[in-house]
Amino acid sequence: HYVFQAFDGDTPSTHLVLMYSGTAPFQIVDVPLDGGDPRVLEGLPGRPAACLYRGQSGKLYISSGAPGFLMAYPPRTGASRMIGALADKAAQTVVEGDDGAIYIGETVRGHVERYSPASDQLVDLGIMDDPGPPYYRYAYSLGADTRYVYAAIGQQPWYLVVYDRAARRQNVFWKAPE
Repeated sequence: HYVFQAFDGDTPSTHLVLMYSGTAPFQIVDVPLDGGDPRVLEGLPGRPAACLYRGQSGKLYISSGAPGFLMAYPPRTGASRMIGALADKAAQTVVEGDDGAIYIGETVRGHVERYSPASDQLVDLGIMDDPGPPYYRYAYSLGADTRYVYAAIGQQPWYLVVYDRAARRQNVFWKAPE
């Protein structure tokens, strides 16, 4: 479950969002705690993943796993929509970059994807540090600015991959020798 502040104009309201996988696709329950009617809406194929992120626009970005999908849900209107299938099994983390795009760090191969709300495009930036199988690694934590994506990658020990979006090149830092 998640509790968050949503804004309708300048007025904040508090919502409780529950996701459960007793159905396929899973269901999402949005309960406005400050009053109003609860909503039950259809989620995504797969099971609810551990990722729900509230962007600056007030939209929630919700992912699923096995298979992985991404959706947008604006609590103000309730008009949810599937954005698309993820390149990997599931989202591990979702953040908004300084450029206003939504970045998705994934598991099990360590893909990172970028969703631009302005262009409505979901782009796979690739597997971070792709030395080949076995692919049991996570893009565990992300940060992004107008040029770079910073991904904590691996599966203990963790290390850093910095992806230069302009040059389409990765730099790897603090990776332990195999």
